[in-house]
Amino acid sequence: MCCQRCGGLLVDEYIEDPLEGVLCGFQGWRCLNCGTILDEVIKANQALSLAVSLSQLGRSPATVEESHNTVASRLVASPVEDEPFW
Repeated sequence: MCCQRCGGLLVDEYIEDPLEGVLCGFQGWRCLNCGTILDEVIKANQALSLAVSLSQLGRSPATVEESHNTVASRLVASPVEDEPFW
């Protein structure tokens, strides 16, 4: 999987919150080039942000909502093309 920001390689990683301890973390991806962190929640928020931007450009809310649901369901169902998320 490639980083959207820099085009670098994203690697699967368990990301821990140092303030919360070892058991408080999440599964995600980290870019080896720029350090960008990406997970399912971030991808869903990016899709929502895109839907809001499109609605501000004049697309109908029903179309934007449909687009958001389609994009969000694809992201949650399969974050990486043809690769399982774990």
